[in-house]
Amino acid sequence: MSSDEEYSAFLEKANQDTNLTKADISNPATKGGAPDVPQALLELDEYYVSDSDEPFEPFSFHWDGPHFPSIEEFKSLIDSQAEITTLDAGEFDPRGYYKKVLSVISDLGDGDLKIYRVQHDNIRAEYFIMSRIPSLSKVIGAKARAVET
Repeated sequence: MSSDEEYSAFLEKANQDTNLTKADISNPATKGGAPDVPQALLELDEYYVSDSDEPFEPFSFHWDGPHFPSIEEFKSLIDSQAEITTLDAGEFDPRGYYKKVLSVISDLGDGDLKIYRVQHDNIRAEYFIMSRIPSLSKVIGAKARAVET
């Protein structure tokens, strides 16, 4: 900012009341999966800490493959063409903040975890933490939205 007036104008614009509720805001979020999730995931009261501090939301997808979905298969599951990468638990949670989330999902599934990071734009991403339940032909888990500036 080159002047006090420009800075004041910037602050006024930034603090405007937009009269929008959270539900009104267009969200690039991906499809979240079927509602048939285990109760333990529904009761998971944990938040992913980023610039937005969003709750982990449970999901369930039909999946009868012998392995976790590939990135292309995962794109199809969530109906997205966004850039997707995978992480291991140590990369996702290097400080151990999300041990409970990882443990609940691992315990509900077959013990293995896979984490997908869906990059929507320069600052918005979603993390899908999942485990497989081969006997029920599905993957279950929790996702969190993140704003990373």
